[in-house]
Amino acid sequence: MALPFSRTLRAVEADGRRGRAAGLVTVVLLGAWGAWFLGAEVPVQAVSRHARIEAAGAGHAVEAPVGGEIVSVSMTLGQTVRAGETLVVLDDRGSRRALDARREVLAGLTAQLEARRGELASEETAQTAFVAAGRAGLEADRARTDEAAAAAAQAEDRLTRTTRMRAEGHVPEAEATSVRLSSEGANAALEARRRALGERATRDRGDSAARKAHIEAARARVSALSASVAATTAEVAALADDVSRYTLKAPIDGRISWVGELRSGGYLALGQRVAVVVPEGELKLVATFDAGAVIGRAHPGQSARLALDGFPWTEFGHVSARVTRIGEDGARGETGDGGGVRVEFSLESPPRADLPLHHGQPGRVEIELERASPARLLLRALGARLSGGPAGGPP
Repeated sequence: MALPFSRTLRAVEADGRRGRAAGLVTVVLLGAWGAWFLGAEVPVQAVSRHARIEAAGAGHAVEAPVGGEIVSVSMTLGQTVRAGETLVVLDDRGSRRALDARREVLAGLTAQLEARRGELASEETAQTAFVAAGRAGLEADRARTDEAAAAAAQAEDRLTRTTRMRAEGHVPEAEATSVRLSSEGANAALEARRRALGERATRDRGDSAARKAHIEAARARVSALSASVAATTAEVAALADDVSRYTLKAPIDGRISWVGELRSGGYLALGQRVAVVVPEGELKLVATFDAGAVIGRAHPGQSARLALDGFPWTEFGHVSARVTRIGEDGARGETGDGGGVRVEFSLESPPRADLPLHHGQPGRVEIELERASPARLLLRALGARLSGGPAGGPP
């Protein structure tokens, strides 16, 4: 019986040693857990309701400025375009016919205007020559009138001397008569010259007035034609602009982020959106959070990370981001999402080259608001539960 009893004692001693070892391990684990619970810091994060990547510049919607039948569509989703590049062409035959008709009218009016301007220039040149010729002729007539006046004065002076000498008996009667007749002829010639000079001046004034009236009428015709040409030119420009509206073009350099369901032969209504072009270049992250999770706790400069939908973070990792703006002055943004707050982030390079970043990609973003011990988080959660407030609020 001694042998079985000794084995029993050794078994009891072994169980005691194992119990003490297990207790020691338990104490160590409890101490380590307590130290972690009281002293360790874990991240406190706010998770977005939804998030997506957007172009830093505003997207430009392309809308139909007119309605009409679609002739051709030259765009695809994701296509890179240049400003002014044709996207959609509508049937513009009606407007183009009206444009061609007005252009023909404009061509005719322009030809008439050029002809009238040529006629006016010729008449103005002729008027200038007429005035110069009339002035020269008038000066010549004045010179001849002055000569006739001088001859009449000489004849009058000779008649005066001859009459005195005839009275003294020094000049015969026949000579006195001849001198008197010569003086009368000189005076008659002077009067004729004066009448001719006056008639010429009157005639020249009348002709000049008539020519001026004719030129003014020509100028009025030119002015009226000029006004018609200007008005028709404006009509042509308006029709050309109307025709250009049937060709929808890219408003900026960028990438097509959205396209409507369009096909050749279909109809496009006035104001219907056909595409959205977003500028290439810098991207930003935009997310919506519960107001209680971020207001007063999220601040510009805080780090965040983005997990893209369709790209599992376990394989592709997270995209690092940083808070740049929170709502409007920290207040609730107009998101139409039940009081959600809009938060914007700057993006860093993706962790993998095969992880593309482009406008419109959805995902989920987490902001690291602070780091706190588990004990503090537990007390905060208990206090929030007792007070009925959110568990993530400040203590």
